[in-house]
Amino acid sequence: LFLDAFQEGYHVATVHAGTIGNYFTGGRNPGCRPYHLELYERNRAMSFSFNPDFEPHPSEQFAVQVGESLTQHKAALSKKVPGTNPDNDPYYSFDINAIFPNWLLDTSIGFFFIHEFWPIDASTTRWDSALYFVKPETPSQLISQEQSIALLRDAFREDIATSEGSQAGIMSGSLQQINFADMEVPCRHQYEVVRRIIAEGL
Repeated sequence: LFLDAFQEGYHVATVHAGTIGNYFTGGRNPGCRPYHLELYERNRAMSFSFNPDFEPHPSEQFAVQVGESLTQHKAALSKKVPGTNPDNDPYYSFDINAIFPNWLLDTSIGFFFIHEFWPIDASTTRWDSALYFVKPETPSQLISQEQSIALLRDAFREDIATSEGSQAGIMSGSLQQINFADMEVPCRHQYEVVRRIIAEGL
């Protein structure tokens, strides 16, 4: 459940409305659907784009001008990082690489971050996350990176809040089953991998 909250995009417009929602959603892609998705035997890879109509706040504009930032906007159009953006989407923002059973590696331009999910019991998970940047060469680049750290910190807190509510709802027993929607293909894939492993006794 906790990992699922970090590998689908349709929640972005609402859950992250106060932080990163407008950056990833808009007329081109209001549901924040990945434009690229690959399913492997146990792992997944997907790519997300930014909203080309997004208008950054002054602090975000500064961050983009002086260094690598989460809200890179049009600055990303001229950059290509090997191993990312497999479809060469002109509005590429980041990739999510899900490595079974409990690891997400999110890559972007100039930085990446990881999530590790360690189940402790049926209702408790330890979540570890770390953000890595290219070493800054100037104080301005460091400020740009710190802006992204603050933005992601707030977005992660929004994800945690909804995950805790979802877990409480599941533990209540009110629902006997949960049906995955079309935009939850990564979640469906994770569930199917776990189901298959249990069925095969691996």
